[in-house]
Amino acid sequence: MPLLQTSLPELTGVYNSKLVKLVKKPLKGSKLVRGKEYPIGLDLVVESQDGTLSGLDIAEVNQFFQDLGESGTLLQLITEHGLVIIQNLNSTDPEHYSQIVNSFFKAQQYHEFEQVGLLAVREKVKKAVSTVGNDDKLNKNLGKLSAHQEFSRYLDYPHVLTFFAEKAPKLGGGQSTTTHATELFDRVVNKFPEFIRDLYEKQGNHVSQKFSYKVSGESKFKISWTDEGAFGKYITQEEKDSEDIEAMKAKAVRLANERVSKNVEFDEHHDLILHQTSDIVQIHPLTKNPIIFSSLPTYYGGYYKAKKGKTEDEISQLTPPPLSYGDGDLIPEKYLDYLFEQSQELEYTHDFADGDILFLDNFSVYHGRNPYTRGDRTILASFWEQKDSSRPKPYKPQTLEELIKPSI
Repeated sequence: MPLLQTSLPELTGVYNSKLVKLVKKPLKGSKLVRGKEYPIGLDLVVESQDGTLSGLDIAEVNQFFQDLGESGTLLQLITEHGLVIIQNLNSTDPEHYSQIVNSFFKAQQYHEFEQVGLLAVREKVKKAVSTVGNDDKLNKNLGKLSAHQEFSRYLDYPHVLTFFAEKAPKLGGGQSTTTHATELFDRVVNKFPEFIRDLYEKQGNHVSQKFSYKVSGESKFKISWTDEGAFGKYITQEEKDSEDIEAMKAKAVRLANERVSKNVEFDEHHDLILHQTSDIVQIHPLTKNPIIFSSLPTYYGGYYKAKKGKTEDEISQLTPPPLSYGDGDLIPEKYLDYLFEQSQELEYTHDFADGDILFLDNFSVYHGRNPYTRGDRTILASFWEQKDSSRPKPYKPQTLEELIKPSI
């Protein structure tokens, strides 16, 4: 397969008389999105002075990625192309992965994104590195994880996500799936321009989400809002032990208001309910491309799948997910059906190899994964954002015309 583009910035360095470089490689299924190749594949290649292939120790790798961070060239590729896949690292050590991402992002003046409001346990395994969730324990590996942009419904969300294949699946399945948010926007606006108009004029969309206080055995998620990864960051162990519910609620609300939503409440069971309204048809702050910035496909996907093959009477017995336009009007299901269908049709699928690192622009690319066999996959993650409090984020343009501008 020929390369779609060859005019990429040079990514090379010399360390202990070894030439280290990232070499562009063809990726089956890559495409052009508004003139930019998506995704980009790079192989890490090390050559000795005589031109033969050579090994590379982790200190040299760290320095190489630190230099890439200081130059800004790799971050430029991530921003412009949405997804950069680096292979041939010859390491599956989580410590090596941690050192690489810390070297790269800190040189770029980024810091680790602090995750709060989680519905699944993500265990910290190394500095700035965690598991992707307890999928095996909850049997979530049996189903497809639909497209979403990390924390997109929240007030705070990371810019760049990275994923590392400590153990690539060998039994089939478990691939990474990604959808470009601008390509999805273009597909939806061409089919249903009135849907994009309504999302713009009706304050985006509103969703509600519940976090349990006491987690039952039947619960899909095994995490309480009092847990540190959810909204328990400020809650003390003494308050948990004494079940000081009012003190815990006050601290959970404080954290939720800071990071997730200004509109929260508790029901009669002391379960925490978040109401989130967000403008999801927006402009990418750096590329200036329109995007659909959301988690709607994964939020709506379960209901969509439950409808398949059922009669209208049977569908009427199902409970739709609690989502609407931001002004409270219901979103017609034909629009949500199409958005979900296109999020899958436009997927790029990556088969992991051991040691792969994916660098993903969370503003412009949705991510998910295919089902896999329990125990046959170990993927780690590290999320990053700029340190500056005024860091650029997706924004709603002043006019609808600015959003629906012709593609290049």
